[in-house]
Amino acid sequence: MTNNNLSGKVIAITGGARGIGLCVAKQLVTIGAKVAIGDVDDELSKRQAELIGQNCIGLGLDVTKRSSFKNFLMNTTDVLGPLYGLVNNAGVMTLGPFLDQDDLKVQRTIDVNFLGVVIGCKEGLSILRNNELGHIVNVASMGGRIALPGAAVYTGTKFAVIGLTEALRRELKGEQIHISLVLPSLVDTDLSNGVKRGKGMPTVSPDMVANAIVAALSSNKNCDLYIPKWMKGADILSRATPTFVLNAIRDLAGDRRVLSDLDSQSRVDYEKRILN
Repeated sequence: MTNNNLSGKVIAITGGARGIGLCVAKQLVTIGAKVAIGDVDDELSKRQAELIGQNCIGLGLDVTKRSSFKNFLMNTTDVLGPLYGLVNNAGVMTLGPFLDQDDLKVQRTIDVNFLGVVIGCKEGLSILRNNELGHIVNVASMGGRIALPGAAVYTGTKFAVIGLTEALRRELKGEQIHISLVLPSLVDTDLSNGVKRGKGMPTVSPDMVANAIVAALSSNKNCDLYIPKWMKGADILSRATPTFVLNAIRDLAGDRRVLSDLDSQSRVDYEKRILN
C-alpha cells in the first residue's frame, strides 16, 4: 500500500503522547501528513509535538468527556485544516482476577476503552460526514476476538469496540467514509508491564502497530488488520474449533498466566497514572 495519498491530510490521534499513538504520529509526519496529538497528559503531548516538529501539534484531551473531544477536533481543524482521519488509540488495561478489581479500575477501563471510542466516533463522524470523506481507525485488540482470563473487563471493552465498528460500517455503507480495526497481540508498552511474554501470546512493537494504522488510513477501504498477521488465522481457527478442543489448546498455550504469573508490583506506577 502506498502512503503518498496521506500527504497534506489532517489526522488526529488520541492517546498520542506515548506508545502506539506517538509512533503513529511520527510515521505520519514523515510521509507528509499533518498531525494532532491528543492526550490526557497535555504537557507531554505538547512536548512530544515540539520534538516531532513541523506539521504536528499537541493538545490536551480527555476522551471520556464529549466537550473535551469536541474541543480537540475543533482546535485540530482550526490550526491544521479539514479533518481527514481520526485514530481512536487511547486505551488502558487493568489486570487481575475479575472479583479483585475495584470499581474505580473497572469504570476507568470502560470509560477510556469503550466510551472514549463511542465519543470519538460520534464527534469524528459528525465532521467527516460534512466533508463527505475520511477514515477512522479504532485500535482494538486480539483480546477482542479471543478472550483473555485475568483481563475480563479489558477484553469486554475490546469486544465492544469491534461490535461498534462493524455496526457503523453497515450504517455508513455507500459513503466515502471508512472505519478500520487494528487488532494487535500484546504490545510492548507500559500497558503490558508485568505480563509474562511468549508461549502463544506474541509480543509486538508499537512501531509494528503504527505501521498497520498508517496502512489502514492509506487504504481507502474498511480494514481489519491483525498484528502479527498470522493472528488472523488464529482468530478464524478459534471460531471454527469445537470448544473442548479450543480450551485444550488454550491450556497448552497457558492463557491463564495473566492470573498465575502477573507481576503486579511492576504495574503499580502504570495503574497510578491511568487512574489519576
